[in-house]
Formats: sequence, C-alpha cells, structure tokens
Amino acid sequence: MTHMSPRGSARLTAHPAARLAVVVLAGGLVLSGCGGDEKADDEPTPTESSAQPSSESPSESPTRSQTESTSAEPTKSRSADPNLAYGLDLPAGVRLTPLGSKLKVGETARIAWEPEKNTVGVLALTVTKLRQGSIEDFGDFILDDKAEQSTPYYVDVEVENIGKSDLGRMDTPLYLVNGKDVLVRASRLQGRFAPCAAKPLPRKFKPEASTEVCLVFLVANHGTLRSVSFRPRQEYEPISWTGAVAKPTEAPETPETSEDGD
Repeated sequence: MTHMSPRGSARLTAHPAARLAVVVLAGGLVLSGCGGDEKADDEPTPTESSAQPSSESPSESPTRSQTESTSAEPTKSRSADPNLAYGLDLPAGVRLTPLGSKLKVGETARIAWEPEKNTVGVLALTVTKLRQGSIEDFGDFILDDKAEQSTPYYVDVEVENIGKSDLGRMDTPLYLVNGKDVLVRASRLQGRFAPCAAKPLPRKFKPEASTEVCLVFLVANHGTLRSVSFRPRQEYEPISWTGAVAKPTEAPETPETSEDGD
C-alpha cells in the first residue's frame, strides 16, 4: 500500500524594513523578507499557526490536523448518492462531486469538509491554472541551502461558497501531490508576493461569496507536480485535477555589443 502524508505547511512573512533568514520545515518554508505594509485585516490571527511538519517518509502518518494518515487506497467506497460519502450534515439542495473524481484544469468540483469542529464548509472549486515558479521569485528572501533546492508551484483557483457557513480566513482545502505521491501543504504569505498572493479566504466569506485565490507549494529536492488534490481525511477518495503546468518565463538575454559599435 502506498501512503501519502502531507508535508509541513509554511507561513511566509514579509517585513517592510528587514531581510531575515528562512527556516525549512520538512518541505515547507517559513520565510521572512521585505515587502509592503499590510492592512491589519489581512494579517493572520495569533491562532493561525503553521501546521506541525510530518516526516517525508511515506510510512509515517501525519497528525490529525494534517488530514490524518492519508493512504493512497481509500477506506470508504463511493455511494450511489455522492453526498453520503462525505459523512457530513449538508445543507439542503447541495449536490456534491463524487469523491474519487478525476478532473481537468478548468473543471469545477463541489466539495464539503469540516474546517473546524461543528463547521461544515461547502465550496465550488475550479482549478484554473498550474504554474511552475522559480526559486528566483523569492529574491526578497534569504534562502538556506535546502530551500534553494525546492521548486515552487503556483495553483490558481476560483472559489465560491455554496454552503451556509461563513468561511472567512479558512484555508482552501487543496494539496499538491508530488511525483512521489506525497501530499504537500500550501504555504501562506504575509506581505506582497507578485507571482502568487498565497492568502487564506477573505476575512468575511459568507454564503454566495466568490473569490480567486493562488496557492504556493514548495516541493523539496526539485520535485514535480503530479496533480492537485482535495482530500482532507483518509477515508475520502481524493478529487484530483491534472493539466499542463506552465513553465517559468525566462527574460530574454540582452545582446552584447562590441566596443567598436559593430
């Protein structure tokens, strides 16, 4: 049996007047760098801490807060009614995407999960673009050797709240699956980061609200992106998105000129 364990999430913090070092947590980054000031409403609350990292070893299970142990083989089969497989008290009239669905970039999944105790979130998620970044995108940050050996990926997602709960400040429940079938948690940024904002959902995200988010994933050892996955619990068959990954655009080289003007 192949096991999939999420790797530690990260918070990337921008400070307007300082460039500080990076700490690598099992494939995730906690970064401090330079950037513009942020409004108070956009800063995380003290309770929004980075998840505890789990081992990269496929045989080890993460903590419960890290989606419990996530083996590649599901423990709950699909039901004729896809809603029943989620095991949640769902609002009337919601029709969810069957767990185990394999989607292409641009397609929408209607999913439900429990981001907090006694809170059921129901979202329509559309992965719109997969982008490979460059470690050079983090030029405002000081990276240690391990961070420099990672490859960043940016995932653009359209999100609509189709449930009954206010999901303000919640993280979008998506993971990257790398080439070794390991789930990688998204990093979060404080401050401005031009390639990808990496923010949670807006402070207020009430029913019928919609937004666009961008998720930053840092894959250790120059790993690859195999798919994007919704799977917050082990007993969920993952819903996955696959598609072409846009490569970083390289700046054109400036032609050299000879001293005599030729």
